[in-house]
Amino acid sequence: MRFIQGIIIGIAITIGAAFIHDTVVQPDPSAPLLQKQQIVNWDVLGRVANRQMARAKSLWNQAFGR
Repeated sequence: MRFIQGIIIGIAITIGAAFIHDTVVQPDPSAPLLQKQQIVNWDVLGRVANRQMARAKSLWNQAFGR
């Protein structure tokens, strides 16, 4: 039963994150390919995820001086 609840919660989090990205997050002018693109397929999701990972890595390096 917990497995099924976990799957349902995971689906809800995924849909919620895509909804928040598509409606709330402002487009980044430094990334013209990603401006006003909704997450509707894996290619767009991959570009968004790669950009966010690069940003997180740069923030980590700035914070800890690596």
